[in-house]
Amino acid sequence: IQGTGPLATGFVIQRQVLNGAFVTYATVTASPYTDAAIANGNSYSYRVLAIAGSTLSSPDRVMP
Repeated sequence: IQGTGPLATGFVIQRQVLNGAFVTYATVTASPYTDAAIANGNSYSYRVLAIAGSTLSSPDRVMP
């Protein structure tokens, strides 16, 4: 995660392993964030949703 928007109070990080479903992996209030629980041989994709109050944004672009 790089930067924070002026209204964002946190971020939901969702992770996809191989071609499975995206699942919420972490909720953070600051950046940067590092996923320290990855395994060799797996393929991961991530998407980030901003939290502003009680509102959750649409997912940002998917990043492998």
